[in-house]
Amino acid sequence: MISPEKNLWCAVIHQALVDAAAPNDTLERKQALNWLTTPNRDFAEACHLAGFEPEFVRAKAKALISSNPRKSDRGKLIEFKGRSQTLTDWAREYSLPLSIVYHRVHAGWPLEQALTTPQSGRKRAGVAPNFSKNVPDRLSPTAQDSI
Repeated sequence: MISPEKNLWCAVIHQALVDAAAPNDTLERKQALNWLTTPNRDFAEACHLAGFEPEFVRAKAKALISSNPRKSDRGKLIEFKGRSQTLTDWAREYSLPLSIVYHRVHAGWPLEQALTTPQSGRKRAGVAPNFSKNVPDRLSPTAQDSI
């Protein structure tokens, strides 16, 4: 028979898995993803108190989260700098549009380069970046002044 304490810690781990697999980007989901996928003392202690090996639980959690389809990026976890997050979360953390990061990664860019390369400063049609330079200086004569 399992002790009530082990049941409690199993329930804590279970709730984190449920939160991490949620379809919406909520604070609870992000915290659960971080807790489950990034090595930390609290997670290790919860696993030991539940009677599990932390690395085994972490591996199973990553597999479960990755296999749970999400609308935006299918929930695939991407490891970078010792942490695992979805592409959506990485793009948000680096303040880049998901579409930019997605296209860079799928074009073969290494993740670090895709996240740390600033957006190109391409100019949009019809926009003058230095509009004040294009406005005539009223101190200089114009064609209209000579009439």
